[in-house]
Order: sequence, then structure tokens, then C-alpha cells
Amino acid sequence: LMRVTTTVRGEEWISSTPKHIVLYEAFGWQMPPTIHTPLLRDAERRKLSKRTGDTAIAAFRTQGYLPEGFRNFLTRTIWTHPDGKDVYPWEEFVRFFSAAGLRSSAPVADMDLLDFINGQYLRALSPSELYETMRAWLEYLVELDQDVSFALSGKGERMVNVTPRELWAYVAAFTKDPDYSQRVLALEPERYKKLGDALVQTRLFFADLFTAPAAEALAKPAGDTAQARALIETYVAESVPGEDHETWEARVRALAERLGVKAGKAFMTLRIALTGAEQTPPLYDIVQVLGPDETRRRLDLALAALGAAAPAG
Repeated sequence: LMRVTTTVRGEEWISSTPKHIVLYEAFGWQMPPTIHTPLLRDAERRKLSKRTGDTAIAAFRTQGYLPEGFRNFLTRTIWTHPDGKDVYPWEEFVRFFSAAGLRSSAPVADMDLLDFINGQYLRALSPSELYETMRAWLEYLVELDQDVSFALSGKGERMVNVTPRELWAYVAAFTKDPDYSQRVLALEPERYKKLGDALVQTRLFFADLFTAPAAEALAKPAGDTAQARALIETYVAESVPGEDHETWEARVRALAERLGVKAGKAFMTLRIALTGAEQTPPLYDIVQVLGPDETRRRLDLALAALGAAAPAG
């Protein structure tokens, strides 16, 4: 009466199937084909449930997984593509799927696989498409009006909490200049496995969100405050607009050699001064995205933190 053609349910119903067969026979009905699938399990082989991990779609949306990427992950988890693909369009799943292709052993919800697949979908977007996707997702987060903890992808996964006030500030900065935000998103897009990664990792690019690092953080790579100040002052004094990458890098290395500092420490001092972080995209690319005015402003703030005014010129 309900026009059910096929019943698909979890393996825990296998033991009840004989009773259902008897009931159908008693009513004189034709029982539809019934498929029992293995239960989806977590990395520790436990059945996914509310007690052992996120199972609500909203949790994955909040982290910034794309619907297309998440759907691809679900089909890849329970089914093997004939060509062994991990990433494929939905149309191929529809075309090639058969019940016989479902896995007989309990599939594991591999979050690393989810990150990989979703990252591929993100990288397939143009900068403008990624910007619009990000903007729409940010609107969804604003409507939640609550703290959100983002699990950053990559080595040594860590949680970063973002408050509603911090989120509103990011949205204002992100949407202020769409062209600038697209340039930011286009810088090493392979770092983003989900939109939450992009939100957390791109905050350093926006002038309204930037906080100058403390003198202790600036002095750490060079060894002391005076050395850090000398590095930044010399870099500012010798800056040449429009330098290509090779010329810029050679200049910084020569600067470090003159001051008796290892090149790596010189680059790290500048990185912290310009971003407030030790792990970022390539420093030259950051300088190009920030532009000369914002780069100089941040270096002035670093010098102020170190107790010196930037030299005129």
C-alpha cells in the first residue's frame, strides 16, 4: 500500500527478518526485497551513535563540509567505485551502484578520508565560487548565534573556539572587500579541507582583525629584543616595492648575514611581525597579499612593541 519496492536497513534487523516474513505470509502480501547493510562504525570500530561522535548532519555543516563532499564521503564509505575512485560525481554513484556492491564488513567513518574528499571539492571551486560558498556558510553560522569550536585539519589536530562576537567581526572584514578576500582564499587553497579551516587560518590577513604580537614573541626567533628590532628596522629601511620573489628572498638572506643571524630566524621574525603566527603560508606571498601599506603598518606595530619607532622614509 505504501509502494515500497525495496527495504534497506541495518544488520541488527537480520534476526527479526524471519518474523517479518511470517507476517507478510500471514497477510498474503508479497514481501519486497530486503537489504541489510553493515553498521557504520568509528575509528575504534564502535557503532556510531550520539554517545560516540557526531552523527547529526548539522555538526558537519557547522564545521564547513560541503554537501557534495559529504555525500561523496558517505557513498565512498559504504560502496566501492568500480574504478577505485575516492572522489567522483554523484551521477557516477547513481549509474554504477548496485546492492551487490555494498560492503559486507562494517565500514569505518574515516574522518581523514572525509577531509581529503571535501578538500578536493573545495579546490575545484574558483576563487569567486569559494568566496560565495564561504559567505553563505558564514551567514548560517551567524544565525546560530553561539560559540563554535572548529577542529582544524592537519597534523596534531586542535580545536579553535570562535565566539559570536569574533564571528561577526570576521564576517564584516571578509565581506568588506570581496576581491581582497578572494585573493586571500586563493593563497595555498590546499591548506583548506573544510570552510572552518579557511575561517581560522585567514583571520591574520584582515587588518581589522590583526593584533600586533608581543615583544616576547617577536624576540624569540632572533634571540633578543635588540636583534629583532635591528632585523625589522633594516628590512623596512631597505624595502623595495615590486620585488620579485627571488630578489626579495636574496635581500632578506643578505640582511640576516650582515646582522649575524641565521636566515631561518630572520624569516621567522618577519613572519611573526606580519602575521602574529609561526605557521602560515609562504612569507613572500603574504607580503604580496597584504600590500606595501598594510605590511609597513604591521612592521611599525612590531617596532612599537619592541620599544622603537619605525625610521622615517
